[in-house]
Amino acid sequence: MTPQNNMRGYTIIELMIALVVSAIVIAGSLAGFNIIEKQFNEVNLETALDRQAANFIRELQKDISMAGYKEFQGDISMSGSEAIQFESTPYDCLLYTSPSPRD
Repeated sequence: MTPQNNMRGYTIIELMIALVVSAIVIAGSLAGFNIIEKQFNEVNLETALDRQAANFIRELQKDISMAGYKEFQGDISMSGSEAIQFESTPYDCLLYTSPSPRD
């Protein structure tokens, strides 16, 4: 009778291959996470700027109405060439000045 070796398990080579494959998967996941985090931060910044712009416009409308100007309620609309159009990048600002008194 010969002794039988029924012990089963993973060899050191198999464990090392599994470790290398796992490391590659984790490195790829971290790289993807960094890209997604950067995009999330950019969208958050744009959203915050949009909210600030909306708040500014709301305050400006309130100030203009307190100065005596009322919102137009008529059914006549402007053409696209008559309307004020703003073309700006997210980091531009709007400057509002009042006319200086004339002597």
